[in-house]
Amino acid sequence: MPSGPAPARRAGRAAPVRAVLLDFGGTLVGGAPEPYAGWRDVFAARGIPIDPARYERANTIALGRLGSLQYRLLGASPTFWDRVHAATLVELGVEDPDGALVVALRAWATSPEQHPPFPEARSTVLALRRAGLTVHVLSNNTDYLLESLERLGWTGLFDSVTYSQEAGAEKPDPRAFRLALRRAGADPGETVHVGDAWVADHEGATGAGLRAVWLSRDRKPPPRPATVIHRLDELEGLLGA
Repeated sequence: MPSGPAPARRAGRAAPVRAVLLDFGGTLVGGAPEPYAGWRDVFAARGIPIDPARYERANTIALGRLGSLQYRLLGASPTFWDRVHAATLVELGVEDPDGALVVALRAWATSPEQHPPFPEARSTVLALRRAGLTVHVLSNNTDYLLESLERLGWTGLFDSVTYSQEAGAEKPDPRAFRLALRRAGADPGETVHVGDAWVADHEGATGAGLRAVWLSRDRKPPPRPATVIHRLDELEGLLGA
């Protein structure tokens, strides 16, 4: 059951909640793709040997050279991770003249198998929207997120989607929250942010003036008093949906 003071309409001093921001990984979907696993699977399907240590060295070099581009490739082609993957292939000495390996690596990283939705995720979003709330995604992510949502069949499920690459900063930096709020057309005091990471999600949201709900699926207690839920659908009762 939710614990702590409810941050929603029940708090008489507070403005009604109009918008809900949801984290992606750990909140809407499970899984935490391990990059080498994707390379291993993609290479194995093509009969190309790959050594974990060589991959790590090549990827580290590629990220060292291209990491600063993460916030400068918005709307550009190739995307940041496509560019890093291509550079890693060069460091490995693996030719990819038609870009097929880069495409395969992207397909692996954005597949529903790597981001399995929690059973109650979609129904909770729909219930909140039926209750008149707008529902948005705010994730520490790159534009790969859009493809992940599309492949989950979730395109159009949310009123807006914001990923940290667009904001030039990751949660808990307030810039990420400010961009999401602008897209939601809502003030911080009438917006609830829900996420599973204490620092990035809970402290980030409260630091930006939003109401925060911490999702603790493993029922771990919060470091400090907080509004806590253990399943996403507990939001429906918490927000009167």
